[in-house]
Amino acid sequence: MNSEQARLKYLFEKYFEKTANAEERTELTDLISVEDNKDYVMQLLADSWEKYRGDGIVISAEKADEMLQHIFGENSSNDNVIPMSREKKLNWWRVAAAAAAILLFIAGNSYWLSTGNKKPSQQTPVAKVPAGDVNPGSFKARLTLADGSVIIMDTAESGQLAKQGNTLVINKDGQLIYKPEEGGQSIVYNTIATNKGETYSFTLADGSKVWLNSESSVYFPVTFPGKERRIEITGEVFVKVAKNPQQPFIASANGMEVLALGTEFNINSYGNEENINTTLIEGTVKVSKGNANTILKPGQQTELYSNGKLTAAKDVNTDEIVAWKDGLFHFESSDLQTILRQFARWYDVEVIYEGPVKSRHYFGIVKRSSTLKSVLELLHDNNIHFLIEGKKLIVKSG
Repeated sequence: MNSEQARLKYLFEKYFEKTANAEERTELTDLISVEDNKDYVMQLLADSWEKYRGDGIVISAEKADEMLQHIFGENSSNDNVIPMSREKKLNWWRVAAAAAAILLFIAGNSYWLSTGNKKPSQQTPVAKVPAGDVNPGSFKARLTLADGSVIIMDTAESGQLAKQGNTLVINKDGQLIYKPEEGGQSIVYNTIATNKGETYSFTLADGSKVWLNSESSVYFPVTFPGKERRIEITGEVFVKVAKNPQQPFIASANGMEVLALGTEFNINSYGNEENINTTLIEGTVKVSKGNANTILKPGQQTELYSNGKLTAAKDVNTDEIVAWKDGLFHFESSDLQTILRQFARWYDVEVIYEGPVKSRHYFGIVKRSSTLKSVLELLHDNNIHFLIEGKKLIVKSG
């Protein structure tokens, strides 16, 4: 072990013990970025996975390798993206970026990666935070009935909330359920909507499960008596469709339609995002806009441009896209503006940029139950500074 490696090990240990100061963290990042140190850095990471995967952290060597494969874009057609392979010469700056991200994951103790068991969407109540910080959002929504009356779901009593046509609206353990009764099937519509800082999930009358991200809504019939099942959405919604080949399921957003028989998909149709994205998790869907259409297979996504054009299906990392549903922020090479738009919706803050911000990309995974100040640690950069003033997040450069 030479003197530089000894310094690396020392800084690693201080980082994991959370005793490293800002200068030492910067020095550690610089040393990680030196290509001659790559073999020793990878050894330190391997040792760290073994040493620190306890204490509530559920990362394994296999999961870490899977994450690195996603980061390096194993199946990417981009020539600048080098697969994570021991047989190939790696582009070391990408390894360094991944290493820095994993360091944050392990040391921060503020994330979880699961190989099977998913955490519920409900957020654990968070104690009042001190000045200069913002609490995360909560499991909450507004139910608007057919007559225009509104029920706030986080304060609603358990049991039957209303009867819409011949369908009972039930609140069971905080979950909204529609239960059709026998008899006539008149079509009555309800709306579920979330504000900034809210997320919610509920079950439709056909058994389909719907998750809403912040600033989202679903307009739907309380029962599906016709030849198809149709809902309308705004914002971001994940749908797990109950299988029924005789009654296709259609979700529409801004004139785009997603046709599914029994599948899982995510639609992101926020007005402040550049395009509308539809991502397929399981099954098959047909995405249509006017005369254009795209067929998606699992793990693929299509984008609807503002001019009405649909892109061809492309492979994406679905873990990153649907992480919100499982209580996570998950970024892989995301730019600052994209990340802060998500933070703004979840923490109900206004993002104000004071001066230009340099273009760079970030890797990170953190629980959405963390406070705003905590998640901003993912974006640590000596040239970018964040200031929280009430419900304003001020971003300053340099």
